[in-house]
Amino acid sequence: MTDPNRANENTEHGPMASETTEFKELERERKTTFGGVMKLLAYSSAAIAIVLALMFIFLT
Repeated sequence: MTDPNRANENTEHGPMASETTEFKELERERKTTFGGVMKLLAYSSAAIAIVLALMFIFLT
C-alpha cells in the first residue's frame, strides 16, 4: 500500500505551476486596470480644466 503523504509528492508541483500562471494573469490584469484608471483620471482632469477655463473666460 502507498503512503498517502508520498502519493501527493508528485502532484505538489502541478498546482504551483497553475498558481504562478494565474498570478501572472492577475498581475497583468492589475496593470492594465491601473493604466485604464490613470487614463480615465487624466481625461477627467483635462475636461475639468477646460470647463474651468471656459467658465473663467465667459464669466469674467
